[in-house]
Amino acid sequence: MKSNPSYPSSLFPAPAPASASAPAFVSAPIPTPIESEGGNGHSHSTGERGPVRSSVLELLSSAKPNLEAFHPHFVKMGITDGNALRDLLSWPVHVQERMLRVELGGAMSALQLYGLIAAMHQWKESH
Repeated sequence: MKSNPSYPSSLFPAPAPASASAPAFVSAPIPTPIESEGGNGHSHSTGERGPVRSSVLELLSSAKPNLEAFHPHFVKMGITDGNALRDLLSWPVHVQERMLRVELGGAMSALQLYGLIAAMHQWKESH
């Protein structure tokens, strides 16, 4: 590497000799999601019978059109589990709709937004 006269040579360390060994990486177990919907933002948890979908993903996939691709938006808003959905749905309807329009209006079409609102109210009735 050529040194640049405007910078001290200490910023450009000499290449390591060919005999130097590469750093060793220790493999660690990959963390798995928590089994409950504890608001951790994970989309799936692992139950006895395999993956269990979160309430947020259930809601988004039940919407017409399917809105699963918007899951990261919900996580960013703090809506990561059934408890957070119930909290949101406890608000007056006009406040829910206004918040969703503000938070998702630039990301969703009108069809998607109103499909989400309809799915939220169906989810509330069934939970």
